[in-house]
Amino acid sequence: MDIMRYGGSRWKNIKLAPIAKDVHFDNERMYILLADERELSVPLKWFPILLHATPEQRSQWELFKGTALRWDEIDEDIAIAPLLGLTED
Repeated sequence: MDIMRYGGSRWKNIKLAPIAKDVHFDNERMYILLADERELSVPLKWFPILLHATPEQRSQWELFKGTALRWDEIDEDIAIAPLLGLTED
């Protein structure tokens, strides 16, 4: 049976690439939906440029090099892997 079990060795070596599929915001947080359906939530106070950006500016993100977010107008780049505690390879 192909189900994931807690602690099952069958799944422990799977590497999930942190690729963003969507990004949205509320007044205090940024939410990043990843291609593998995980959702990451981080406080905007970690990113003062985004915290002080307008909703329109925040919505103008682009995927950069597959695993980073880029906002050209406000000159902000955020790598996704470090937000998950991963190193960038």
